[in-house]
Amino acid sequence: MVQWLVILLSVLLPFILVPLILPSLVLVAKRKNITDAPNYRKCQRRPVSVMGGMVVVSSITTALALASLYIDLNSLFPAICMIVLLMTVGLIDDSIGMDFKVKLVIQTLVAVLLCYVGRYRITSLWTIFGIEELSPAVSCIISILTGVVIMNAINF
Repeated sequence: MVQWLVILLSVLLPFILVPLILPSLVLVAKRKNITDAPNYRKCQRRPVSVMGGMVVVSSITTALALASLYIDLNSLFPAICMIVLLMTVGLIDDSIGMDFKVKLVIQTLVAVLLCYVGRYRITSLWTIFGIEELSPAVSCIISILTGVVIMNAINF
């Protein structure tokens, strides 16, 4: 019974923490000028706090840490580390700016590490284009390219 309660709390925790913490953090970010200013690359018209992603990622990692008391989440550890790295890169990019080439190199490194260390791979195309199973080399190449494209699509 306690196990299910902890797992349920782990699922609900981000939905509880984010609305509680985010408004206060946005006020602090505005006071301390930790904001993303509008420019030619951005859609917003006013400065926006850059701390929202940190709250979401922190809430989710806290929930996963709580869930790991009863569920083996060791296979998620590489993904969690890479998410924290990408959050840090995004925070730096939003705060002081970062060259797109550096971000692309970091995103590619993250995708490579997830493919080789975390073993997160696209192994099958489920008969799309008549292809079902992929060789390990093709699997890694497609996984890395797809990972980088998804990271940039989400960031855009």
